[in-house]
Amino acid sequence: MPRHRKTVDMTDVLSHIKDIKTLAPSRIKDALNRSIIASRTLGIKEIKEVVNIKVASIKSRIKTTLATSSNRSAKLTMKYKKHPNLGSFKFSVVSPAKGRKKMPKGGVKSRAWTNKGRRQKRNSTGAILHKGTFVWKRAGAGNIVLSRVKGAGKVAPSKGSYAGKRIKVGPRAGQPVLRQPLKPIFGPEVKTEFEGAFFLMSIRGEQIFKARILNSLMNKRS
Repeated sequence: MPRHRKTVDMTDVLSHIKDIKTLAPSRIKDALNRSIIASRTLGIKEIKEVVNIKVASIKSRIKTTLATSSNRSAKLTMKYKKHPNLGSFKFSVVSPAKGRKKMPKGGVKSRAWTNKGRRQKRNSTGAILHKGTFVWKRAGAGNIVLSRVKGAGKVAPSKGSYAGKRIKVGPRAGQPVLRQPLKPIFGPEVKTEFEGAFFLMSIRGEQIFKARILNSLMNKRS
């Protein structure tokens, strides 16, 4: 799944402001960093308003580089997948119903869009049950939604809870445990939402930076 990368670099704005060289490096550093932090906060808020994606998942896709007194460089780099794994979105796990007919099978029930997002997408679909899927909780890497590949031959897993496991009893004792291969389940396309947030981040960051620099210049002259 290809990744997309966008960068907000406030350093480029420096060359367009007259008399900026007369300011102390600490003033420039503070203005750069405040604008970058504010841009990041705005971007997270904009995405969360339309997509039911976890804040931690958004933050992990936005890298912040802050300026120092000796290095006047501040930027945000946003990296994201066009279709994130379903585990990045709001979901619940539905247990399979036992002994009762006409009941839904088990799986992951996702709700990718907020009400505002559904209106923007003109999409009336709410929660969707992905039958036969399950959640793999990876330590330090978040939740991944997977399913078995139907019709595929069983193989010895190379990772997961069955990796390296062998059968203890029966005619196949000592042989590797075999399971059907797994495949990740991806959510809806969020490229438009991330790029829209990026555009607002760029504008907001430049506005805050210029306002703080101009304010510093006026205070210095007075």
